[in-house]
Amino acid sequence: MGAVGGSISNILMYNLPDDYYSNYINVVKNLSISDLTNAAKKVVFPDKLVWVIVGDKAKIEGPVKELGYEIKYIDGNGNVIE
Repeated sequence: MGAVGGSISNILMYNLPDDYYSNYINVVKNLSISDLTNAAKKVVFPDKLVWVIVGDKAKIEGPVKELGYEIKYIDGNGNVIE
């Protein structure tokens, strides 16, 4: 019931057509590379990306440092470790 309610809420909130979810799969399947590229240019900003790398620090720290990016270490709660 929650999923159905959420779908109806999205239709109302974003003023989508009543058949939005019925047509969604076909709309996505018919997207062109140009459509996807144009959408990505509006929402993906490579200079503002944040990479989160999880692993054994002893094994991955060296290779990651060699990439030349700023590295910040954080704990499980997202707090920066000094």
